[in-house]
Amino acid sequence: ITSTCQTLLPDLWDQFKDYTEQELLEILEILCKQNDYKITDKLKEKLRNYFIEKIQMKDEHFANGRLARNIYDDLIMNHAKRIVNIASPTNEDLSYIKDSDFFTDNEY
Repeated sequence: ITSTCQTLLPDLWDQFKDYTEQELLEILEILCKQNDYKITDKLKEKLRNYFIEKIQMKDEHFANGRLARNIYDDLIMNHAKRIVNIASPTNEDLSYIKDSDFFTDNEY
């Protein structure tokens, strides 16, 4: 699809520029805020480094806006798996996504 779009709509394709690691982090924070989640500073740093690495390794199929969304979905799922094991979770437990909720071995 990527190459087809680039061939058929080159002017439109050029309008979609890649986000920086800071913009990707902001996208992720917006998604979290919209759903009453917060991410810890430790996780922010881990994500920033991960985004830098992914941006440096990108190929023609790289869609970094989608990368941020996929990571968000995984963070929410991993957070839920962690929280379900807490007998009486606090509001902080329920609202904070931690660095332990992020697994870099997932394929994005």
